[in-house]
Amino acid sequence: MNAVAVLTALAEPSKRAVLNELATSGPASASRLAERMPLTRQALVKHLTALESAGLVGRSRRGREHVFAARPEALVGTARWLESLAESWQGQLGALKRAAEGAAPPS
Repeated sequence: MNAVAVLTALAEPSKRAVLNELATSGPASASRLAERMPLTRQALVKHLTALESAGLVGRSRRGREHVFAARPEALVGTARWLESLAESWQGQLGALKRAAEGAAPPS
């Protein structure tokens, strides 16, 4: 799991839209996606390549067409990492709060 690659890919709204389209509508070729989205086929292929590099999209071949599908595994791994990071910060912030509440007020 490469959280940096996943988060970088998800930072761009068009890439999120492409991933969402694949996740909700199912596998599709770049041509089919271009028909359903306000993107050129060239821009769409660029976004699909970036999403594939991040592990968010998989590609298979059906005859002459490349078919793309959402792969949730990379999102699950990144979500777990973010959850552990949040838990760590919550612990540190809790300790800071307890220390601040236990400290004597300035005179």
